[in-house]
Amino acid sequence: MRYRVGCTVGVAWLMACSPMARTTTSPTTTPASSYGVQVAQESLLDHVAPDAAFAAVVRRNALGWLRDLLAGDPVAKADLSRHFVTQLGVDFTDVTGLALVGFGRGDSFDAALYIDLPSADKLTGPPRGFHRDIPLVGVDARGEYVGASVPDGVWIGH
Repeated sequence: MRYRVGCTVGVAWLMACSPMARTTTSPTTTPASSYGVQVAQESLLDHVAPDAAFAAVVRRNALGWLRDLLAGDPVAKADLSRHFVTQLGVDFTDVTGLALVGFGRGDSFDAALYIDLPSADKLTGPPRGFHRDIPLVGVDARGEYVGASVPDGVWIGH
């Protein structure tokens, strides 16, 4: 009997004192990162097709070091930005997330990279057709890789 009462009181005490039992009326904030302010963590897994053979996702706050590095050297960031915009029409120095997706069909293997960008810039290049009514453009000189602009980023694939 004592054992049951002791266990019941102990469990009740743990539940009452646990951090989950505390309710706050203030809004929750994202914890600080060693790389500065964190951006919202929307899931990039939405860009991974169900039939993908593999996927690798780089979360947005994992790229804080890159944003800090480029912010620390504005001349290099401006040069890179100008190069990307001139060559492809999109500034990749503001990348906020990545999702690499691989597909295997029989003996062939293809991969595509989704690049999450805050800007609404569109990829430029020679037209290469359509995929699900989305215009594809060539992103390399040989025409082996194509890209597509979507509302929240770009896709580049083989």
